[in-house]
Amino acid sequence: MRSFLQFIFDLLYHPFSWSYDLVAGIISLGRWNEWVKSVIPLIQGRTILETGFGPGHLQKELNLRGYQVHGIDESRQMVRQASHRLYKDHIQGNLVRGLSQHLPYRQAFDTVIATFPSEYIFDPNTIKEIHRVLIPGGRVIILFSVVIGYPRPPEFGSSTSSKISGQRRIIHHQNRINQYLQLFVSDGFNMETRYISFRPFTLLVFYGKKPEEQIA
Repeated sequence: MRSFLQFIFDLLYHPFSWSYDLVAGIISLGRWNEWVKSVIPLIQGRTILETGFGPGHLQKELNLRGYQVHGIDESRQMVRQASHRLYKDHIQGNLVRGLSQHLPYRQAFDTVIATFPSEYIFDPNTIKEIHRVLIPGGRVIILFSVVIGYPRPPEFGSSTSSKISGQRRIIHHQNRINQYLQLFVSDGFNMETRYISFRPFTLLVFYGKKPEEQIA
């Protein structure tokens, strides 16, 4: 299933990039851009890097709000689409085509953001690069996934089999989250999870901070 979903993602992100917004709108019941913008209150500072910016909706929004925004994406089609979106609003974008595993930036960003990224975000080289380009005390924000409802243990009074089944799902869900967080913790980040409610959906956000430099 994961291979199939990755195949679909690759199609939407490359040869069928023109249909990305349509598909995203359908699966989110028209709320995709609201989901993406929901990370804005978590931003720290004014200098922002977005990895995997896709069609550029968040790039546009952050520019309009006065942030100093840069973006990197490996898809030629998405770079073209996002650049056109910014151009129509007379925004001078700072977009490059490249890999997050090899960021062409120095240590300069207050916040690095990724919304609904593919597996590249958990590549150890990506994590090291994000850590490198963040200033001390900088934040990483990853809008990772969306689920229906809210991940919590089964209600009191449910049957024993239902409780056990529900607890197993919660444990599996939490174990997977912990594994992802540990990848960032191992590289020096302080990490936590945030849940953002968009009933009937819940967004899962990985939220981290690069420690302040120690003064000798």
